[in-house]
Amino acid sequence: MKPGGRMVTRRWPNDSEHRATIGAERVDLISEREVERTLTGDGEKIVFAQRVGPFVTYERTVELPAVSDGHSKIVERTRYRLAIPWFGWLFGPPVRAVVSRRLKPKGWWTPPDEVDATQVLVIGLLAAASMSAAFINTIFTQTVGFATDDFGISETAKGDAGSIVRAGIVFALPAAVIADRIGRRRVLVAVAFLAPMLTMLG
Repeated sequence: MKPGGRMVTRRWPNDSEHRATIGAERVDLISEREVERTLTGDGEKIVFAQRVGPFVTYERTVELPAVSDGHSKIVERTRYRLAIPWFGWLFGPPVRAVVSRRLKPKGWWTPPDEVDATQVLVIGLLAAASMSAAFINTIFTQTVGFATDDFGISETAKGDAGSIVRAGIVFALPAAVIADRIGRRRVLVAVAFLAPMLTMLG
């Protein structure tokens, strides 16, 4: 398991209901599989791993006491690292609440189907790319009307400015050539950061 990530520790009442729930594989935000079950001096230890889910790394350990009584506790420890790039901090609190069983796993913020780490990564990358592209493509059309009013620019000058902005596609052609030489990923990442910065400067 890779280092880092979050750790959630919960202690549950040692009764038959919690023993059945906590000691079973989860099927909600994540689909688990049992990978290890060992006997300890005072009970057993069960280790679960991710079968399908949105985590880069995931491991849940359950320590079940030997007998069900009202004194001992069931200890559940979950270590995980979310696979969402850039927007992980937005989903961190609800995911932590689901992992700790304080929030229902299905809500407006979760996909209707199970997603794995690769799918979550791709969705995050597409979201970041769409934000960059949307900013670049809409900032001029949304602000040119206010600019013409404030600076007293004619409709002809407004059209000329639009033509200049649209002519910027010419500068994208060398980027395609460079991408073939140094790698498409490097160029895409550089352009994703550079284009919004140049747009704001403009």
